[in-house]
Amino acid sequence: MTSEYWETTYLPEKRIYAVSWKPTANDMGAQEFKRHIEHLAEFAEKNPVEAMLGDSSLGHYTIPTDIQEWHDSAIAPRYLAAGVRRIAFVLPEDLFAAASLEQAFEEANASALEVRFFGDREQALRFLAQG
Repeated sequence: MTSEYWETTYLPEKRIYAVSWKPTANDMGAQEFKRHIEHLAEFAEKNPVEAMLGDSSLGHYTIPTDIQEWHDSAIAPRYLAAGVRRIAFVLPEDLFAAASLEQAFEEANASALEVRFFGDREQALRFLAQG
């Protein structure tokens, strides 16, 4: 799926769903962000996905606390039920966006996922390949 905010790629042989956020993601609204994250959960529910890559190196929505809580109650359980176990993120340069992304995965349900944060895409992919 490609939108004005991201491009996604599915690697079925590795069971990885990869998202590359675009610089425009910095300016997206809460409803657009939620719609995109809903897509991730729906994709994982319909396809064999064990790991996800979120490449936010070019930008990412700064996730407010209420959306972090929504993600934990509405999305993280769906990832887990679908079989997603590992998520790797390439962090954005924006410190607020990076911190909000890390906080979203410190919540109760999301903490059951094995989540790591990296400075570049290759490191993130190596982590996911360790499976």
